[in-house]
Amino acid sequence: IFSRMLVVWTCQQASELIAVSANQLKLLKPYGVTRHAEIIPWGVSKNLFRPFNPNLDLPLKIIHVANLTAVKDQTTLLKAFKLINEKIPATLKIVGPDFMNGQIQRLAFELGLDGAVEFVGFVPHQKVAEYYYWADVFMLTSLAEGQNNSITEAMMCGALPVSTSVGIMDDLGNTVGIVERPGDYQNLARQLISLYKAPEEWRKRQQAAQAWAQAHDLDWTINQLKDVLNRY
Repeated sequence: IFSRMLVVWTCQQASELIAVSANQLKLLKPYGVTRHAEIIPWGVSKNLFRPFNPNLDLPLKIIHVANLTAVKDQTTLLKAFKLINEKIPATLKIVGPDFMNGQIQRLAFELGLDGAVEFVGFVPHQKVAEYYYWADVFMLTSLAEGQNNSITEAMMCGALPVSTSVGIMDDLGNTVGIVERPGDYQNLARQLISLYKAPEEWRKRQQAAQAWAQAHDLDWTINQLKDVLNRY
């Protein structure tokens, strides 16, 4: 509670308030942060994450990059993936350290997905791009996010973003991928299966996502922050 109060106080006292997404401001509003803020998403480096356009072949390759924690809600991820895999041959790689003592791995086994899901574990940041290049889809199922840099990195590399309505994806919406309510694994799966059957629309959204990431890269973010600082 104290840390939350400190964050709210800091937001209220700052000369300028900068948020990485409108969704982040939405999360702060119930705690009394209602002032104007600049929305400046954190872009990714084109040197580390190069634009790439994968061919959409079977099996459908899905990547998820996040710590295994309750807020990332990998339970929804696995339930959605099970429904997808029943309709489309698919494989899922989960990249990130485990902070849930094997709970998600056990769920994958209980759902009969152990042969289709690979738990990669921790990968250094400078090497994670190779997993994005492998993937057709980046799937994020978090309950809450400020922005989520991993999905932005994946968009730059050409993966279609599929997400719950959190962070930057709540701002961007379905024009760049698929967005659904947190926890709604059935509609996440349904939308992805439907989009897979419409390859022209798939490519349109994938290219829109990549174009947004390229236009809002790390250099863009730095220039936006400079503009704010130059006011003083």
